[in-house]
Amino acid sequence: MSDTHHLNVDFPFDDYLYLKKICARKGLPIRDFIIPLVLRAMDEEEDTILAKKARRRLKNLNPADLIPIDEAFKIAEWVIT
Repeated sequence: MSDTHHLNVDFPFDDYLYLKKICARKGLPIRDFIIPLVLRAMDEEEDTILAKKARRRLKNLNPADLIPIDEAFKIAEWVIT
């Protein structure tokens, strides 16, 4: 079984022709041009989701539960340099 899947997308014809021109100028197959753009957009969407979660958690934070950063580093076993 392959670890890739085909993705078919209906794309406006004029935009497709322009995309082909851009890729030809860059010497890239359309696939090599589009995949990094889609992956970047997915990363940005994930960042947005995580930021929303962080804001929600910070909003509901109880100040009594806070600990000093040095203590948090010790608990996490992170070395402070």
